[in-house]
Amino acid sequence: MTVVVAIDRSNGKSLVARAGKLFGTGSPYVLVHVIDTGPGGQLAMLLRSPPGLPGRSRRVPESHAKAADVVAESVLSEATNAADAAGVGAERVLLRGDPGREIVSFLSGKDAIVVVGDRAAGSPRATSPGRPPSLHPPVAEAPRPPGKTARFIIDHAPCDVAIVRLG
Repeated sequence: MTVVVAIDRSNGKSLVARAGKLFGTGSPYVLVHVIDTGPGGQLAMLLRSPPGLPGRSRRVPESHAKAADVVAESVLSEATNAADAAGVGAERVLLRGDPGREIVSFLSGKDAIVVVGDRAAGSPRATSPGRPPSLHPPVAEAPRPPGKTARFIIDHAPCDVAIVRLG
């Protein structure tokens, strides 16, 4: 069985290290990163203009696509280094599109387990950057639902899904 680790810009290193501890070195690993080409994705952020404005081209300038490729390569390199440190060899895959849909499509027909990080579940609201500290004692918060991509993968993946709580 292949261990597919779905990584993003913020979790690659820690997620691969945790996957290595959970699943060991006996299986092949595949690190998958998706450049989000949707309206709220990486390329849209690089354009710095709302999509769909009259007179605006929806075509992504080549320089922006190259910048997204550089970021993705950095993400994959960092995750590959973490895989090497964990003693697991890893193949790298870079996809473009909606992250949840692309990962589910990649998993189709594979004997795999997909490992997904869940930032939303682990980070307390009181420590958000720019938020003043509370005057009240900390209160345990209810569990948060998974983020959008993790939720899509949980609902649609054709294989088992391991959610790793990060943060």
